[in-house]
Amino acid sequence: MWYSRISIILIFATIILGIGCEKEKETTPPTISLETGNGFTQENEMVSIGSTIRFKIIANSPDEAITNIVIKYRVNEKEEVKLDSGLYANNLNFARTFWQDTKENAVWTIQVMSKDRKTASTNLSVTGDPNSTYGGINEYTNLKIGMQNCTTEGLWFNAKTGHTYPSDSGVLNQENVDFLCYFYHSLDNNINRPSPTLSSPGEDPNGAALLYDEFYPELLNWQTRNYTAWDIRADNGVSMLKYTECHDDSLLLNSFDETWGKKKYKWLEAGLFIPFKTTQGKFGIVEIVAADTVANGVVTFNMKIQKQ
Repeated sequence: MWYSRISIILIFATIILGIGCEKEKETTPPTISLETGNGFTQENEMVSIGSTIRFKIIANSPDEAITNIVIKYRVNEKEEVKLDSGLYANNLNFARTFWQDTKENAVWTIQVMSKDRKTASTNLSVTGDPNSTYGGINEYTNLKIGMQNCTTEGLWFNAKTGHTYPSDSGVLNQENVDFLCYFYHSLDNNINRPSPTLSSPGEDPNGAALLYDEFYPELLNWQTRNYTAWDIRADNGVSMLKYTECHDDSLLLNSFDETWGKKKYKWLEAGLFIPFKTTQGKFGIVEIVAADTVANGVVTFNMKIQKQ
C-alpha cells in the first residue's frame, strides 16, 4: 500500500511540475506597413524644405493590443523623434503629415509596440532637395488677445493676419480663428497657480473641457473649430537672440517638436518663447511680452509665422 501512495504522489508531482513548466502561450507580434500612392510620400521621393511628408500607416496586432507608436527620422547620425504616443488598439489605419526641415537625405522609421512589448517597424527613405531654401515669414509685434471677461480687446485671433475679432463676431469668422486665451487657476506641483492660458477653439475635439463649459460656451455652436498645437517644453532651444535674428522659417520648422505639441500652454509669463503649429500646418513662434492674471485681462505678445 505504501508504494501505491508513493506512486500517486509522484504522479501528482509530475502533473504539477508539468503545468509549472508549461510555456506561456505565444502571441503573434504586430505587423506594420505604409500605403503607397494616393498622395502619400514614396520611397526615395525628393522633398524640399517646408514641404509635406505624408504617411498612411496600417498596423495590426491580432492578440495583444498596440499600446505605443513612435515616428522618428535619422539624418546621418542624428535622430529626432517626431511622435511618441500611447494608444490602445488592435488595428491602426490612419494618415499623419509632417514637414521636411532638412536638405539632407533622411530615413524615417515608424514603430509600433504591443501590450506584451513585441514590436514591428518599417522604414522609408526620403531624399532631401539640396537646392531648396527656407521660406518667408510674417513678423508681428505688440499683438493682444483678451481673456474670457475682457471687454477692451478682441477674443478671437487670426494667426494668418495678426488680427483679432470682437467677442460678438467670432462665429462669423470661425474658419479664421486660430488662437484664444483664458484665465483660471491650475495645479502646478500641487500649487494652485494663476494661469493665463493660450489655446484654440479646437482644444477638445468633442467639446468636453472647461473651455466650453466655463469660458466660451458659444464655441459649441461653431461648425469649424481650428486646432493649434503648442510646444510645452520648458527648454525648446529658442532664445531671444535666435528669435530676433530669425527672418525665414528655419527656426520655426526646427523648434516645434511634434511629441510635445499639446492642446494648450498654461502659466503664461513674460519672456516665454512658444513654438506652435496651426490646423493649416503653419509653424510659428509666440514671444510672450506680458500676461495678466485676471479673467478680464490681456495677453500681449509678438509672433513670427510662416507665410500662407
